[in-house]
Amino acid sequence: MSILQIALPVPLFGLFDYRYDPNIAPVSIGCRVRVSFGRRMLVGVVLKIQSESSLAPDKIKPIEEIIDTEPLLEAAQLHLMNWASQYYHHPIGEVIFSSMPKSYKEGHHPKEPLPRAAFQSTAVYHALNSEQKSAAEWMQKKTTFSCTLLEGVTGSGKTEIYLQLIKGRLEQGQKALVLIPEIALSPQMVERFEHHFGSQVVSFHSKMTEQKRREAWILAKKEEPIVIVGTRSSLFLPFRSLGLIIVDEEHEPSYKQTEGFRYHARDCSIFLAKYLDIPILLGSATPSLVTLHNVDQKRYAHFILTHRAGGSTLPIISCIDCRAYKINNGLSIPLQKAMKEHLAANHQVLLFLNRRGYAPTLLCRECQWMAECPRCHARYTLHQNMNRLWCHHCDKQTPIPRCCESCQSTDICAVGLGTERLEESLKEQFKETPIIRVDSDTTRLKGSLQTKLDEIHSGASAILLGTQMLAKGHHFSNVSLVAIVDVDSGLLSADYYATERMGQLIIQVAGRAGRESTKGRVLLQTTYPEHPLLQPLLKHDYPTFAKQLLAERHEAALPPFTKMAIIRAEAHNVSLCTQFLASAHLPKEWEGNIIGPLPAPLSKKAGLYRMQLLIFAPQRAALQQFINHITTQLNAHSDLKKIRWAIDVDPIDMQ
Repeated sequence: MSILQIALPVPLFGLFDYRYDPNIAPVSIGCRVRVSFGRRMLVGVVLKIQSESSLAPDKIKPIEEIIDTEPLLEAAQLHLMNWASQYYHHPIGEVIFSSMPKSYKEGHHPKEPLPRAAFQSTAVYHALNSEQKSAAEWMQKKTTFSCTLLEGVTGSGKTEIYLQLIKGRLEQGQKALVLIPEIALSPQMVERFEHHFGSQVVSFHSKMTEQKRREAWILAKKEEPIVIVGTRSSLFLPFRSLGLIIVDEEHEPSYKQTEGFRYHARDCSIFLAKYLDIPILLGSATPSLVTLHNVDQKRYAHFILTHRAGGSTLPIISCIDCRAYKINNGLSIPLQKAMKEHLAANHQVLLFLNRRGYAPTLLCRECQWMAECPRCHARYTLHQNMNRLWCHHCDKQTPIPRCCESCQSTDICAVGLGTERLEESLKEQFKETPIIRVDSDTTRLKGSLQTKLDEIHSGASAILLGTQMLAKGHHFSNVSLVAIVDVDSGLLSADYYATERMGQLIIQVAGRAGRESTKGRVLLQTTYPEHPLLQPLLKHDYPTFAKQLLAERHEAALPPFTKMAIIRAEAHNVSLCTQFLASAHLPKEWEGNIIGPLPAPLSKKAGLYRMQLLIFAPQRAALQQFINHITTQLNAHSDLKKIRWAIDVDPIDMQ
C-alpha cells in the first residue's frame, strides 16, 4: 500500500492521508481522486505519494476512485499554488480548486475542444517610434527571467509593443499570457488581439461559460502556441510552453483578491515567471509605488514612453476652485461653460464620479437622523430609480422611507451626489444632448456595457458619465473634455493607499481626453487646488508625484519600505474580537512592529464587529515568521468557533 497526501476543497490547512494500492491503477501527482471525507464524497488532488503515514493504519481510509489517468494539473501550476498557499496563508485545497472549472471540481473528465481553424495574421503592425522600439528590442532579446516595467503616458502605444512581443513568442511555438485587471475590458482587449492573432487568442475570466472555461484549461495544457488574455484567475491555468507574461495596468487594485484566497496576481505572476525562467513585462502609465520601489532597487528594468503614439498631445489639466464658485448638483459654473463649448463643437464630454446611486446619504432636516444600515456601521446609499436604500457593503436593501425613523418628520432629503443624481441634473441642463451613464447599475444586463460602448464609439456628441468602468483602458476618439467631479475624496482619505490611487486615477481619467487630433482638456473640481500632491499631476508628472509619496512612505516606515500584513477578526461581540487578537504574543527577539487590536475602518459589516492587527516587518522572512508564530496561537484560542478571522498579506487597503 502507498499513502496519497491529498488536497481537498475545504477550509482546513494541510493535506489528508488516504490508502492506495498501486497495483490497481497508476496515479501521479496532479491527478484527481474521489475520497470519503466525513459524511461527504469529495474530489481531491494528489500532491504527494509516500510509503508511510504519521497516522495509525486503522485511521487511514482508502481512496474511492482514481479520476485521472494523467495529471490534470501541471508541475509549474502546482508549484505556484503551493507557494501562494504558504505566502498568503490560505489552505492549499481552496487555492487549487479556486480557479478550476466547475465540472472539473465535480470530477468530470476533460473533453477535447472543437478544432479551430488555422489562422494567418493579415493585420498590419504599426511602425514603432524610437522609444517603443528600444523597449521592444530589449524584451525580444530576453529568453530567461527578467522583470521589466514599461511606463508609458496614456496613449503612448504600450499595446502595440505587447502585440509585437507576442508575435515573436508565437512564431517560436510558445504561449503568451496577458493579464488584464477588469472583465469589463476583456471584450475590447480580446477583440484587438483577435484582429492580429485570430483563433490563437483564448480568453479566460469568471463570467465565461463553463464550456469556454474548460476549453481554455485544455488549450493551456496543449503544446500549441496561443495567447491567453484573462483576469487574475487565468494565472493558475496549467500552462505548457509559456514563454512570456504581460501584466497590463499593473497598478490596478483589481489584481488583488480581497476575499477568501487573498492573493495578488501581479506578484504571483512574477513568481511564476521566475520559476519558469521566462521574461515578464509590467505595463502602466501610473505604476504602483511597490513596482517603482523595485525599479529603484534595481530589481526591475525600466523603460519610459514619454510621447503619445500617432502625434496627439497630452491634454491640459487645470483645477476649478470649488471655494470660488457655486456648485449646482456637482457642477461648477466654469465646468458647465466648458461642457457647452465642447459639445457645441460636436465633441464628447466625459464626467467622472466614482460614486454610483442617487446620493450617499438620506438625511432628516428636523433631527439630523441619517439612514444607516442596521448590519453595518455605514450609511445606506439612496437609489432613487429603484426606490431603494442600498448598503454597498453587505448588499442589504430596503424601500425608501416616507418619514424619518427617529422623529417621524416627512422633511427628509438626499445629501451628496451619485451618478444617478448627476445624470438627472444633466438631463435638465443639457436637454438636447444624449447622456450615456456607465456604472454597475446601468450595465447589469448581459451585453448592456457593449451597447453603451458602441454608442460612445460612434463618435456622436454626447455627455459620458461614469465610474471607474469608464476610466480604464478605453480609447474614445471624440472625447475632448474630461472632468473629475470630486477630487477631494482621494486627498482626504484616512487610508494612505487612497492618495496613491487618487493620483493614478487623475492621470488615467485625463488620458481619455484628446487621444487623436482634437486637443484635450481636463478639469479637476477641488477645494484644495494648492495641494502639493496635485501640482505635479497638473503637469502630467506622475514620476514626481510618486517620488513625493515614496518619500512620505519612507519617513513613516510604511510599505514598500516595510512588509505588512493585516489580521482581521469578526464576531457578533466586539470584545470577543479584541480578546482573540490580544491573545497573540510576539515571538522573542522579533524585529517587527504590531499595532492593535484596533477597530477596522468599517468597524461593523454584515452584522459582525471587526477588529484588526497591523503587522509591520523589515523583511518578508520576518513577517512570515511572525504570521506563522501568531497563527499557531490564534488557532488554539478557546473561542475560535465563535470568530471568523483572516490574514491579508501585502494588503492594498485598510478596510
